[in-house]
Amino acid sequence: ELWWCQGDGIESRVETPFGVSSLFQAGVYRMRPRELRLDPLLDDFMGPGNPWGIAFDDFGQSFVIDGAGGVSFLTPASIPAKRRLRLPRIGNPGGYCGIECLGAGNLPGDMQGQFVIGDYKKNQVSRFETREDGAGFKLEWKSPLLRSKHRNFRPIDVKMGPDGAIYIVDWYNPITCHQDDFYRHPERDKTHGRIWRVTPIRGAVKPPSLVGASLARLLEALRSPERWTRLKAKQVLASRQPEEVRAAVRAWSQAAGGNHEGRDLLEAVSVLEWLGRPDEVVLRLLLSSPDHRARAYGVRVLGRWSQKLENLHDLLVKAARDVHPLVRMEAVLAAGQSPRAESVLVSAAAAESKRDRWIEYAFSQAVHHSKRYWLPALRTGQLNFSGVRGGLAAVLGASDSRGVVEEIRKILDGGTIGKEAWDGLALTLAALGEEEDLRAILNSDQMSLALLRAMMERERPGFDVMPPLGRALYHPDIARRIAAVELAAHWKVKELYKAVMKYAEGEGVDPVLREVALRSLGALGERSTVDFLKSQVGGESEVRPSALFSILQLAPEEGTRIAVKLLKELEDRETIMTIFRDFTSREGGPALLAKELEGAAIKDGQAALLRGAWVSTGLVARELEAVLDLLAGAGGVQAYDEGVIRNLVAAAKKGSASRGREVFHSSKASCSACHKADRGGQSVIGPDLSAVGSGLLPDRVVTEVLWPRRQVKEGYALSRIITRDGDVQQGYVQASRDEELLLLRDFASNSLHEIPRGSIMKQEEVGSLMPPTAGELDQQELVDLFAYLFSLDGEE
Repeated sequence: ELWWCQGDGIESRVETPFGVSSLFQAGVYRMRPRELRLDPLLDDFMGPGNPWGIAFDDFGQSFVIDGAGGVSFLTPASIPAKRRLRLPRIGNPGGYCGIECLGAGNLPGDMQGQFVIGDYKKNQVSRFETREDGAGFKLEWKSPLLRSKHRNFRPIDVKMGPDGAIYIVDWYNPITCHQDDFYRHPERDKTHGRIWRVTPIRGAVKPPSLVGASLARLLEALRSPERWTRLKAKQVLASRQPEEVRAAVRAWSQAAGGNHEGRDLLEAVSVLEWLGRPDEVVLRLLLSSPDHRARAYGVRVLGRWSQKLENLHDLLVKAARDVHPLVRMEAVLAAGQSPRAESVLVSAAAAESKRDRWIEYAFSQAVHHSKRYWLPALRTGQLNFSGVRGGLAAVLGASDSRGVVEEIRKILDGGTIGKEAWDGLALTLAALGEEEDLRAILNSDQMSLALLRAMMERERPGFDVMPPLGRALYHPDIARRIAAVELAAHWKVKELYKAVMKYAEGEGVDPVLREVALRSLGALGERSTVDFLKSQVGGESEVRPSALFSILQLAPEEGTRIAVKLLKELEDRETIMTIFRDFTSREGGPALLAKELEGAAIKDGQAALLRGAWVSTGLVARELEAVLDLLAGAGGVQAYDEGVIRNLVAAAKKGSASRGREVFHSSKASCSACHKADRGGQSVIGPDLSAVGSGLLPDRVVTEVLWPRRQVKEGYALSRIITRDGDVQQGYVQASRDEELLLLRDFASNSLHEIPRGSIMKQEEVGSLMPPTAGELDQQELVDLFAYLFSLDGEE
């Protein structure tokens, strides 16, 4: 197979004998040259946003790196699925380009099988090893292979050579980004570049001469510790007479009673793959290996050869019940790429065992991707789940199709499945079913917490929902009562006002339940409820934000006046941030609060606290920001001045990085509220700055800090979406193939929200999240802050 990455901003449509293969965003392509089959993987923002390299370990497990998004275990995404399901990441975000798996006899033993990557932002070649984690892997960073103090050292590719040396492509450039600096920037280096050769102290190895070698010698070369030698031996074998090589491979695999190491048998099978000559005898030897890594690869090949060899279905079902989760996952992946209806039974067999996050990802994509084959067979009674009945509910639940609704109804009505399976099917029916299905679920004795929460995704049905919700409101489980209150508010079931009010009053009520009830009264109550809510605002501090939230819904102007009174005296930063978020969640809320704050008398220290809390939310509302700046005495943003930039860059050379670190983490600057740097802060809202000193030019860093909205990086322009019911969401708009949906990526959680375009009243771009807080710092604080930022080169 040939694998390659497609970067961000590219759209491909390629004609193949199997139809048009399309990849609309960044992703990965897999090509099988012998068949001319081209599979697009991880389309529609399912994986890395800008993938720049793929590598395989010694047992065929694949990993992909991202220019901005870390390291991902790629194998679970081997199905060319179009259903958007985000692939989990195993490695931290960073600037990675080029990856290689090490394997040579002259390398130290502990480096064998480790990976090296071009970590160009940190001016180093980073190194990590993988450790098994269920069906997947965890990543453990090691000390860098190579590191430079020179900011122009930009490793962008790493490869093992035939001599056992490690070759590193060094782009050698002070500027790494095409988005932030114009193409004719004088600092761009267009003439230099280097290739480094790194050899162990024990020296290089001598590449073997393989072209004229005998079959026996070529087969023994498959045992070599050199990855290069094993690869080239397979290439030479693939150029020989196919049937002669096939016979030799079988004989070699069966020698000594088939007592080869698992990797040896894997290499033998891969020779047959190169030749395009399936061999069941050799494959069965691999599938019976005591090494689960070898068995897992064998199952992958079993899936590919199942169209050419007969009666292999039972082997796949057996693999789906293997003791090791990696083998079970490979069975699911094989089933998901098969055009045979009965392959879904393999996935069902795997579902009878425990599923970790990697198997769950593969399972969900496999069932959904292959339903065009198995669903018609299920409807016509041609598919028999009797041998894997324990996995049937999981299959139907993962299919995410209205076409299975009738089958789900029959199973639920039959009453022959367990509670866990019933819940899984009912969740699917809650998402896809009609009103009568919702009625049956709500009135069922098996109504669960998960189902109550799932109902939040549906509009209020036309039938009377008060009786089932009323029962849930008094369920012994507190979590279920909380979910019932939230659903009553979401559906505006005003008939339950008195019951919710009882919880809000708080006598002997769980504190979380009471807060949820108070926040729900705004949707259930009337204007007369405001007096009660005002009494709660004046009471216990824990419930003030919840009561205020409901007042803002019932009496916005009065609620704003109360909010300002609270903001004058509140000391808890988190409570202040909650109030700010509640105002920005409704259309016109920030303007209303800004108007009331404008004439308020607020002490300097309190005003600074309010402004710092606002900055920490990461939200954008220009009118509110302006008032908070004024109250805190923060100076306006000075005009862009290249002279100021030059002076600060020069002065920072004599500044104190240690004092600058204190400024970075201070409440005055609030940098660490959004950014991670030198093990401090969090990179939830803003980018990781741990290597900003080596990644960006000094003048660029100064510009970004002092004038953050002068040039917003592509993909980081915040948008505000206002829906017709007045809800407000802020995030980054992402491309979508569905013209009826707008995809909005939440800047804090990185989750994607689907918003029907028909529900959108207004969409506007509000610029960068980063506030110009550096304007509050004095000259020495700025100099020290930049000295610290310039020192950040990614080294822990």
